[in-house]
Formats: sequence, structure tokens, C-alpha cells
Amino acid sequence: MKKFILLLAVLLAFSNANASHLLGGEITWQCLKAGPNQGEYVFTMKLYRDCDGITLQQTPQTLGMWGAGAPVTSIIVAFDTVIDISPSCDVTNSGYPALDCVNNPVGAVEEYIYISLPIALIGLPPVAGWHFTWSSCCRPSSVVNLTAPSSAGYTLRASMFPYFVNGIQVPVGPCFDSSPIFNESPNTIICTGYPFAYSHNASDLS
Repeated sequence: MKKFILLLAVLLAFSNANASHLLGGEITWQCLKAGPNQGEYVFTMKLYRDCDGITLQQTPQTLGMWGAGAPVTSIIVAFDTVIDISPSCDVTNSGYPALDCVNNPVGAVEEYIYISLPIALIGLPPVAGWHFTWSSCCRPSSVVNLTAPSSAGYTLRASMFPYFVNGIQVPVGPCFDSSPIFNESPNTIICTGYPFAYSHNASDLS
């Protein structure tokens, strides 16, 4: 089993602006195995925005780091890019206009990406792990299984667990493994009344 296990919450939403327009997100990290920052980590946070709401902040965000013996308490991830990942539409056969965040935002989705500078982490995670979190409010008002979802808080979390070789725990620094990642963008629209299957298509390259 890999020494780092990502706990990814891709649920229904959060925002640093107290608005119900976020659809989900993920936190991952990459171990740099070459170059001047070899042995350090680069963290990435992706947030998914409902284009029918306000835009997200293009300013640095703060990941909290928690757990016994955590070497730092926070990690800054700077805004990198935003991409329209709206579902593709068959305009000719469906008779409906294409989805996009400018002209037809209902159902359209943007992906916001935030990336940290290389950071060195040292020490030994406890059995319970080290946790990287981002918290805010709120969830879309269209959520039906919550009371007042547009005022409900949300926390996105990924966890780094200890790794043992021959019964001896291996330090996290210099790094030697990256977190798992999802290879597919989130599926935001499905057809009512039709069977649906979806694979997150996750992988762990190192």
C-alpha cells in the first residue's frame, strides 16, 4: 500500500466568498524527484465552480495542516488558472445551446487551479495521519438533502499517512511519493431516466 493516501472530498460545495456556487474540489501533492527542489512537495488545489454563480477568488488560498508533529500549520497555494470544463453538447441533435460560462451558464462549470511553491516537509506522520484542509461556505441552494444548504459549511480534506518498510517508519522528507490523482474531470450533468455509470479513474504514478 502506498505511504500516502488521498482522502478526496468531491461533494457539493464551498467558497471563500459566502456564496453557494462551488460544486466540489480536491487537494493533491506531487513529490519532486529531480531539479533544484528535489525531495520537496508541490501542492495543488482544484475547485469546481457553478458558472451560474459568482466567480471565485483569483488570490492565494491557505491550506491548513493538522496532526501530531505536523512540520507546518499552513501551506499557501497561489491562483494558477481557470478552465471552462462545461459538458459538451450536441447542439444540432439536441436543439439546445452549448453550455459555457459566458453565454449559457446554467449547468456550465469552471475549474480553478491553485498551486504552491515547492515546500520541504519533515518528520513522521502519526497513525491518524497529517491532514491538509480548506474550509469555507457554502453549498448550492439546489442541494435537497440538507436544511439551508446555502449557509452550510464545508471542509475539503486530503490525508498523508505513515509508511513503513520492514517495520520501520520512513520519514516524509525528502519526499519519495506523490498522492493519488483523479484522471477524469467531474461529471456535472446526467440524463434523467437513463442508466448512469461513472469511474473516477484514479491513478498513483509513484
